[in-house]
Amino acid sequence: MRQGYLVPDQSAYERAKAAADSESRPGSPRAPVTSGRKSASVSAGAEGIYDSTHAPSDSTGAIGRTRYVEFVNTKYAIYDRADLSTPLDSGLLTDLADRSGSMVSDPQVIWDPDTSRFYYVILDLSAAGGGGSSNYLLVGFSTTDSPNTAADWCSWVAFDFELDLPDYPKLGDTKDFLLIGANTFDETDTFLEADLAWLKKPSAGVTCEAAGTPTGGVEALFDSDGGTSAWTPVPANQTDASSQGWVVATPNQDPPPGLIDLFSVTRASDGTADIQTVATPIAVASYSAPVDAPQAGSLEVLDTLDGRLTQAVSAVNPSRGCATVSLWTQHTIDGGAGARVRWYELDPVGAGVFQSGTISDSALYVYNGAVAPDRAVNGSERSFGDGMVVGFNTSSATEYVAIQMASKVGDEPISSWTVIKQSTGSNDDFGCAVVDPCRWGDYSGATPDPVADPARAHGSVWLTNTWVEATVGTSVSDWRTWNWEAAIDGTAAPLVLFQPASYVVGERGRSVPVQVVRTGPTAGDVTVDVAAIGGTATVGSDFGNPATTLTFPDGGTTAQTVTMTIIDDGYQEPAETIWLELQNLAGGAALGCASTAKVMIKASDQRPDNQIRIPGKGFIGNNVYSTDGSRQTLTVSGRRGRTQVFWIRIQNDGNYRNRFTVRAYTGGSSGYRVRFYYYTTSVGVTQSVTAGTYSTGMLTPGQARILRLEVTPGSGAGVGTAKSVLVRTTWSGDVTRMDAVKAVLKTTA
Repeated sequence: MRQGYLVPDQSAYERAKAAADSESRPGSPRAPVTSGRKSASVSAGAEGIYDSTHAPSDSTGAIGRTRYVEFVNTKYAIYDRADLSTPLDSGLLTDLADRSGSMVSDPQVIWDPDTSRFYYVILDLSAAGGGGSSNYLLVGFSTTDSPNTAADWCSWVAFDFELDLPDYPKLGDTKDFLLIGANTFDETDTFLEADLAWLKKPSAGVTCEAAGTPTGGVEALFDSDGGTSAWTPVPANQTDASSQGWVVATPNQDPPPGLIDLFSVTRASDGTADIQTVATPIAVASYSAPVDAPQAGSLEVLDTLDGRLTQAVSAVNPSRGCATVSLWTQHTIDGGAGARVRWYELDPVGAGVFQSGTISDSALYVYNGAVAPDRAVNGSERSFGDGMVVGFNTSSATEYVAIQMASKVGDEPISSWTVIKQSTGSNDDFGCAVVDPCRWGDYSGATPDPVADPARAHGSVWLTNTWVEATVGTSVSDWRTWNWEAAIDGTAAPLVLFQPASYVVGERGRSVPVQVVRTGPTAGDVTVDVAAIGGTATVGSDFGNPATTLTFPDGGTTAQTVTMTIIDDGYQEPAETIWLELQNLAGGAALGCASTAKVMIKASDQRPDNQIRIPGKGFIGNNVYSTDGSRQTLTVSGRRGRTQVFWIRIQNDGNYRNRFTVRAYTGGSSGYRVRFYYYTTSVGVTQSVTAGTYSTGMLTPGQARILRLEVTPGSGAGVGTAKSVLVRTTWSGDVTRMDAVKAVLKTTA
């Protein structure tokens, strides 16, 4: 037996598969076990892309605000989310990644709500099968949230594994990093270790960053015993942005214990990834490798993998707490007719299990699953998160492969199953002759919809999976893909909440509008009080009392606004906070998670801004800050006995009125006279400026003082010599808040 992916111990893998097969006892056909809840509704669906030259199917997809992106094996497609039937663009992954001639496989694509971008990783098998000297992980990203063609993507050759092979790469992220898990083998297919590669996310903007390897690294991951390598690390695709991310894996043990390995990734103080390399174990029910799945019309069986986890999504589940993160993942294991999908909602912070269950039937093999919550995150808008959808394949000796799905809300029982796409033949293509069992989906895809309608009770999940169009023989592939949107049904409960729930304003901002919205049904009047409940700012001196009652009228959909008045109290202060709370809600609605809001008044920022000019010219140095006059230096030429005038403008660029101290430093040759005066008057201030005791007096924000600097080369100034005068202004409250300009006079005659 030789399957289409690598395992750490081929003999142990074959023993596990044989043991599972000997225990398999399929029952007579019957309908799947159901609960009272109907499955999610199919809001959109269409056939996806396929590759007739490759065995099935490394299928994955991601939904963004305006686009759905699908990757399979060696191809990509970009769809308008409103029309899955016809791609806006499609082609080869080697073109998307700018790797013409490479042998590529195992693609992954995700959507990141925080940066509003799609990201991908592709395995470049240049050494393993393409005649090259190295194997690579290729990483790329869309330059916009609405890519239309391959021209809207950037690509990096992010990691060079030389002759080692980073098999089965999995892509996830944190707020700061892209994370790629892989099983690494040497050139003889000997398992080396489970690796986690990290990569700093690219800067914002539509321009691809300069060529070269971006900031990143690779760490080996180990089981909780600290000595055994983990197996198939799967980073979670993060929905609610956080600097803490999570990775799950299965222990590399035969037989596997009832554990899932959990790893944390955070941002270190130096900006690199701080990776937990020894797992925290999460206890789960025991599991073992599944039986390979039979199919109608053929003696060939389909690969159901080896019990590894295949994808993961993290998101806030508001039913468990307004900031409580759940980690959703799944794998195919032994059970039911021979294979079943077990899903988990893990508690990564507590290293436990919120809930888990199986998609199982005594007559149907269930495999190739993907699960995601219905969390919708779009900018500051956040909705849902207590529902989930799981997609999967089913088949038996009397049933062709089908794509099916089920859904779940909260702790309710899982729904009945819905058939998404029924195959019309068996998979008997050339892949069955290359590997045994027949190659099937190494994974499928499920991602939360970021812009699901907040008026609904629950959100949507977009999925992709594999089916068989017809039995067409061994010369080409039989498989196809199907993409669809699953909308979880139910009646929405009206909610009242702050949106957004965080605001920043300066004292000079005077006011800030704080928005309160009602989501869900709009029938009936709803009232709610807004009150200040705490913070470091003081009502009356820092802000006006915002206490008020808001009313949402029957049928009204308009957000209500509380105007927070900010008072400039005339004092230099650090940043201050105001906490607002919704209270005394009436009218049949409930408070949403964002029932409190934070308003931050920025610290009084004191910054001088020095500028310099000569008569007849404009000032230079506006909003340019330095300690040595860099980019704010004027150099002019003059004659002995002739005075050169420089005007020095000192402006308060802070957000509070203050006074600043000015000091001059002279350098260069002797024989020059340097004098300072107040603006156009004859009032000399040379002594105080050169001593560093000159004060601008009180300046309001944006106000400026102007000094006149006169430099005169005397008879003792040599031709070709120069005199420099550096004028530096500081704020006494923080001497690091400074700016400087420099005047240079060269004597030419």
